[in-house]
Amino acid sequence: MKRIFIFLIIALFSDELLFSQNVKPFTVKGQLANLNKRDDVLYLSFLDENYNPVIDSAIIDQSGNFYLSATNITKPVTAKLYSLRSTQLDIFIAPGYNLTLTGDDRSYKTIYLTRKIGGYGSKANQYFIKRDSVLTQLPVKDNFTKLSEPDFWDFINTRKRICDSVARVIFDHGDFADVNFTVFKKNVTGNINFERSYFIVCYADSHHFDYGKSVVFVKDNIDQNLQNNLYDDSYMDYSWYRSLMGFYYLYLEDLDCRKDSSMCNNKNDYNIKNLEKIASVYKGKIKEQVLSNVMKSAIEYSRTPAELDSYKAAFPQYILMINDEKKKADLNKFFVNSDADMQKIKPGMPAPQFTAVDSLERSYSLSDFMGKVVLVDLWASWCGPCRGETPFLKKIEEKYKNDNRISFISIAVNDKLPNWKAAMKQDKVTGLQLFDKSKTVVSGYFAYSIPKFVLIDKDGKVVTFDAPQPHKTADLEKMLNAEIAK
Repeated sequence: MKRIFIFLIIALFSDELLFSQNVKPFTVKGQLANLNKRDDVLYLSFLDENYNPVIDSAIIDQSGNFYLSATNITKPVTAKLYSLRSTQLDIFIAPGYNLTLTGDDRSYKTIYLTRKIGGYGSKANQYFIKRDSVLTQLPVKDNFTKLSEPDFWDFINTRKRICDSVARVIFDHGDFADVNFTVFKKNVTGNINFERSYFIVCYADSHHFDYGKSVVFVKDNIDQNLQNNLYDDSYMDYSWYRSLMGFYYLYLEDLDCRKDSSMCNNKNDYNIKNLEKIASVYKGKIKEQVLSNVMKSAIEYSRTPAELDSYKAAFPQYILMINDEKKKADLNKFFVNSDADMQKIKPGMPAPQFTAVDSLERSYSLSDFMGKVVLVDLWASWCGPCRGETPFLKKIEEKYKNDNRISFISIAVNDKLPNWKAAMKQDKVTGLQLFDKSKTVVSGYFAYSIPKFVLIDKDGKVVTFDAPQPHKTADLEKMLNAEIAK
């Protein structure tokens, strides 16, 4: 890899880096059959010593063969291995591990059932192999938060029983050749318990129990030691602890609302309200981690220049609460990059050009609609709120169907073709329906937060990148009529 080559050249001129040449690289090689033809890069994602994200990569050839070597892994950690269109695989990585991975990746079920892993470090990794092969054969629970309480307890108790059983099979007999084996044994045990806690908190929050029941539900079912030491820095190495704490503040906000309904009327921006709760309650490293993640997400998914400007004003006080300089630098970089992007979509700017296809593979471009007002609906089959807007959008389309001064274009982004077609049939959609096959729409229109409605004038210029959603019918029609009249 280029990274290793450059690293070795620099090391020749820096005594400070000489030690790094002695770090044993982590390597994983193998073959993944039946990958999507467009999957040509394999990614390895993990967190560094300060819990900042690190991503390494390797080329996948047309036969699914790959070889990835990384020298930036300094301790045993849990990572994700994936290509952009494949299933994410959990994997234990450590300096000196030399793994071989094979499997059939035509679907998440086939990769979980056929995956094999060998080489130095493979014994600990058998935990993921066996766990996933068993769990994937259980009845599918599309959304555990919608289960009845008896079914919910059956779901998480069954899952914990399976994970505990697999952990005993794998880890009760040590691999004395692997110095990291006991580290991963401890990690698995802790993660099983944190995963259960995560499910319990999510269930209590989503079921909208009253304040008393919600408190009791969590208090009586989560380990008391965890509750008493919730902000212990030693928990940071557990991925399910980080997931739990990445949601816990939302549960606390809902508790406030259930205890005192006036707390539900917080007028602050959603993300700023979240930061206020995290800053007032969280402690230690997890506070820095979650503050950073919430701010980064808010910046990345800003919908308008005005929204980004509000974050520029509000975020500095929270950035000061972060001690990790890399996290601060990353946040500032996000601001700079997002600001540059937002300049391209300000009102009055030419709307980004795109080409998308309909269900018959016929291509349409924005330029085809020059001279008309265009309302672009960005949605996806998996997006519940998007599909919730469909009935309202259909009524508006019906109202304007004989007005040749306006066109309505619905474009599915970050979606899968079969799912898109099924959703259109199920929702009985109307208007022009397109699929963002080339990904030009999702990138050009920053369609990372949907539903999103973009209004474009007759000259092909942006009116707004965040038009009122169709359920706000009067507001949207007022805006449409104003542009049509020009």
